[in-house]
Amino acid sequence: MLMSLRQLYGHPGVIIQQYESLDAREVPKLEKLLEIIEIVRNRNEKILIFTEFRKLHSILKRLFMQKYGISVPVIDGDTKNRQGVVKMFNESPGFGILLLSQKAAGVGLTITSANHVVHYTRWWNPAVENQATDRAYRIGQKKDVHVYLIITTDEQNFPNGTVEEIMHELLESKRELAENVIIPFSMSEIQRELAEKMIVQKEKILLEKY
Repeated sequence: MLMSLRQLYGHPGVIIQQYESLDAREVPKLEKLLEIIEIVRNRNEKILIFTEFRKLHSILKRLFMQKYGISVPVIDGDTKNRQGVVKMFNESPGFGILLLSQKAAGVGLTITSANHVVHYTRWWNPAVENQATDRAYRIGQKKDVHVYLIITTDEQNFPNGTVEEIMHELLESKRELAENVIIPFSMSEIQRELAEKMIVQKEKILLEKY
């Protein structure tokens, strides 16, 4: 249930094939992402977009290629030559988009040609998110780095917070704790806390709508 809700917010087409071609205006999270990309494109800069969902990579890649007429590389668990993909991306001039998964691209890569980082879907461990963001914060970065968290809200239907708002609050509390105390992060613990908060709010009706 948790994964399905998070995928729905990213794009309903991840779960329901007939929705893959939905207009971006019908997917609020995607609409906001396109606004950010337009800013990046107007500045002739580059952007890294992180999500762990491969189907979402596929949907976004196809959309971006059609909309902007550019090649959109992807780095995920199946990518064989990550360094080669990064080298080509870094060396290509002007505006560019690179799609990545947090775990596959979280360490060992230097992508200083990009100075915009979007966590389109959140990872369960804030330390992993920080490592992913650090791909742009490397030696050689000459520009200010902008980091975006796109969080879906719906006060009318979910006054106590959507699954993304609740997850954000949990992750930020863990991040703050980690800055003061060295603790191991448990994905299952965060998932359990999130599930408990969602059950109270009965957010499962979101799935029933689809």
